[in-house]
Amino acid sequence: MEVLARRDSWRLFIAPSMQPSGIVGPIAALYKELPRLFCPHRLGRNSKGQLRVLCYQYGGESESGLGPPGSSDNWRCISLDKLSAIEPLEGPWRTAPNHSRPASCIVDPDIDEEDYPERDPQ
Repeated sequence: MEVLARRDSWRLFIAPSMQPSGIVGPIAALYKELPRLFCPHRLGRNSKGQLRVLCYQYGGESESGLGPPGSSDNWRCISLDKLSAIEPLEGPWRTAPNHSRPASCIVDPDIDEEDYPERDPQ
């Protein structure tokens, strides 16, 4: 029953961001009322059981600012309930060589982009 509840929790996030290939792709969304461009890498729950998305932000606005492309400073741990206006985007998958905070962001992953090795990261 818990697995079904988790899948239902992600439905609002995953459905609009799915690509024809069936995997989650780059998205545009509002987070804390700021426009963002990012690639979701991991979806799951933090140590308190709250829904989180570990994303690599490559454009848009940010309260803390963005580093240059490929910078580990662009990793974001996003609270799902503060995310809105999700739109799928065409374009390359963006990432950086190291997650800056994967262990503290999501301790119980439901979906991880590492399960899709066919990506061509930019």
